[in-house]
Amino acid sequence: MSIGKLLLILVVMAGIAAGVLSYMGVLKFDPNGVQMDSQALQSATEMSEYAKGALAYSKDEWGDCISHYKAALAADPNNNSAPDAMYRIAWAYDQMDRVSEAQAAYKEFITSFPEAAQVSKAKLRMDFLANSAPK
Repeated sequence: MSIGKLLLILVVMAGIAAGVLSYMGVLKFDPNGVQMDSQALQSATEMSEYAKGALAYSKDEWGDCISHYKAALAADPNNNSAPDAMYRIAWAYDQMDRVSEAQAAYKEFITSFPEAAQVSKAKLRMDFLANSAPK
């Protein structure tokens, strides 16, 4: 591929990215230049990290799953996806046999989101982990 074609592809991709960010409200174009909305950028970051976490979760890549969901929660801890992200962090620790971290994550999830749909599952897993630990 020639350098000219590669540059054209990069310019088109940059234009598409700017358009997507503009559509999401992250970038605003005006006569004085480009303005960035930090709150919209934070939301876009959270959505991106959540999507990466979900992909890692679906592929049983537990370490990546944890890091992306933690980044999503750090970007916006009050987002609607926060309960699911926190539960999946606990589940990922559970799948990695990191029992104490799983128990702590389940406890934090239950405390933070007592009305979430996965609370009963989290409580069952906590009980199982507590009863299966070597004594």
